[in-house]
Amino acid sequence: MIAFKKILEDKAFFFTTLYILIAFVIFKLFPDVFMVTTMMMFFTLLLDPVVRFLERIKFGRHFSRVIALLLFFFVMIYSLYVIIPPVFNEFGNFIEFITGVFENKVWKDYIKSPALIPVFDKIMSFLEPKLNDLLNYVFSLATTNFLSVTTVIVFTLFGLGYALFYTREIADFFIMIYPKSARTEAKNFLLSVYSSMGRYIRVIFINALIIGVSYWIVFEIFDLKYSAIISLWAFVTNFIPIVGVVLEYVPVLLFSLTLGLKGFLLIVLFAIIIHAVAFVVFIQMMKGLEKLNPVYIILSILFFGKLFGMFGSFVGVPLALFFKVFWRKFLEPLLETG
Repeated sequence: MIAFKKILEDKAFFFTTLYILIAFVIFKLFPDVFMVTTMMMFFTLLLDPVVRFLERIKFGRHFSRVIALLLFFFVMIYSLYVIIPPVFNEFGNFIEFITGVFENKVWKDYIKSPALIPVFDKIMSFLEPKLNDLLNYVFSLATTNFLSVTTVIVFTLFGLGYALFYTREIADFFIMIYPKSARTEAKNFLLSVYSSMGRYIRVIFINALIIGVSYWIVFEIFDLKYSAIISLWAFVTNFIPIVGVVLEYVPVLLFSLTLGLKGFLLIVLFAIIIHAVAFVVFIQMMKGLEKLNPVYIILSILFFGKLFGMFGSFVGVPLALFFKVFWRKFLEPLLETG
């Protein structure tokens, strides 16, 4: 009872909880608002080190943000120019290719034990509809939901400009909506969230970029098909820790089955090596950051995926980090004193 009373008397905890509940209701009712908000935060946190670096070399606050935004738009437009056309060209053939792999049961060429063939048949029968559903979801997102996707992108880009220029004002606003006596504690909490989520997003982005570019280089060097779509797929899926690696491997391994035993083994070896390198980079860059148990990571991906659909799977870990900071800053001290 005493601990519960202390929790109620903690204004920073009370108002933070209230705002979380309000945000949850808004995001659940208006999923586009949730997508725009999270993507704005993602790109703002991603560009934050660039802005800070430019400010350190005396470019000035506003000019630093202009340069960071111009750099961002240049990289985005150039990436779309380089990636999107070959992805669209490969997409139809890639779906036909995946369908052919399942229809011809290519994996039988590698399995010599008759007892194992039914096992692999069942595994592939389970994977086929899951993969088809995911590919169809991506296709429908780019076609039937084109207007909604375009709206989200436009509002995200406009919002990013304002968020990057008025980061301090936005931060001050969030602190001012707390009672005066709770603002110091609220500021410390928000700074911890900003630091933890920012560093995680930058690390996971670099990790996904390393893996995506590595696939593209290897596929181009060995003149393999579908280099654009495989590398883009690897880049995107690696924003979902642990689970994303499984999603990445499925089309890659299905493709490698058609290359013969030597090609299959080389692709598997490459995938292991690149993920080992990316894992080392990930561990080194995550030193000193809030740690999440792999079980919590999987549960958070499943939980937020159920709440907010496919997009929720991508933001599950950053949201889990948010709640871990919330627990450490508010609940843990209150419970420990009870």
